Amino acid sequence: MGAAPQLVLIAIVLSVCHSTCSYHPRLSAYKLVFEVPLTPLEEEKIQEVRELVLDTGDNGSITLKYLVSLLGRLTERYVQLEENSKVQGVLIDNLKTLETVAKKISELKSKEINKMQDELLECSKTQEKSQMQEVEIENCKILLTQKTNILTRLEVQLNACNNTLVANEELIKILQLKNTESTTTTEPTSHPENGVTLKTDIKDLFQSQQSGCAALGNFTGVKSIEVPTMGEVNVYCNSLLAGPGWIVIQRRENGKTNFIRKWMEYREGFGNITGEFFIGLQTLHQLTKSEHYELHIQLEDFEGEQRFAHYDRFEVDEEDSGYALVSLGKYTGNAGDALTHNLHAKFSTYDEDNLEKCAARKEGAWWYGDKCGFSNLNGIYSVGDQIYDYDGVGVFWNTAEWHDNTYSLKTVHMLIRPKLN
Repeated sequence: MGAAPQLVLIAIVLSVCHSTCSYHPRLSAYKLVFEVPLTPLEEEKIQEVRELVLDTGDNGSITLKYLVSLLGRLTERYVQLEENSKVQGVLIDNLKTLETVAKKISELKSKEINKMQDELLECSKTQEKSQMQEVEIENCKILLTQKTNILTRLEVQLNACNNTLVANEELIKILQLKNTESTTTTEPTSHPENGVTLKTDIKDLFQSQQSGCAALGNFTGVKSIEVPTMGEVNVYCNSLLAGPGWIVIQRRENGKTNFIRKWMEYREGFGNITGEFFIGLQTLHQLTKSEHYELHIQLEDFEGEQRFAHYDRFEVDEEDSGYALVSLGKYTGNAGDALTHNLHAKFSTYDEDNLEKCAARKEGAWWYGDKCGFSNLNGIYSVGDQIYDYDGVGVFWNTAEWHDNTYSLKTVHMLIRPKLN
């Protein structure tokens, strides 16, 4: 421990004066009567005091008054230094404490960061796995839809084969009957006309069972067929979409043909038979009243997904009834049934509209049912980036299974074929 501040200062001043200064007579009696043990800080201050005492001027002599003043200033300074030293010590302790706390915080921060990084990595892996699963599920859905379409088409083709088998059985029965008649009545050589009659009956039966494009097998392209009361009419045969023998009665694919047309144009038909066209209501009536027809509607959206709706008994009435949709039969398919609701509805165009003005409201021409129905395949054609811009007036097929009336489809094929059974 060091001496008291006042004693230390007095000893410092007297020792300095003893060695360096000339004394005032009244100070000559004072002597340094004890030795003071000094701390390193006090030793450092002795040198400062020596410098202060030596820097007195007046040939190095000092007075008692000056010495007392000097002693007071030194005492204040010493006390201030001692307090500063204590504060400094506290600050150093606090700093060490803060360093320790900062170190612990840094360690905790590092641990938390590492933990968060591990959790984020695990979460990322889980998300990637989930996304992969979603992609796999979506691919499975697409594959399932494609397989369903294939199976349904195979079913349609199988029905067509069964119908052909039924027709062949009928032919065999006729052959057997004619053969029996020919054997029991007259020799074939005596009446050659029997052979002609037999051939004629078989030909008539075959034509009645296989009329229009159905008689052409797997042919696809433009062909002239016989339409009752109308003579020969050019039609487009398609055996690629739903099996052999179909007549295309309507096609939408690019919007190059305007389908907002008057009654007489829909009656007679319009457009390019190899592109967008409508076959004509009068032709539809004459074909579908002559024998039983089935209807197949093939649809495709702008994402490339294809679906269909099949009706096994399609018939259009005469003009006096407004070419009403008098029959559709049973529905099958995966696009949903958006046409049965329109059964018995008259065909409407903007110049021959129904009471609800559906042709004008839907900007098309169709068999619009109650509340204008759920389909509009002769509506306004859209393009890929505007498929939602024609809400309720586009080419839509509105069902719960697929798109609604806010989506305008890319491609439509309407096809009919004689039903063999």
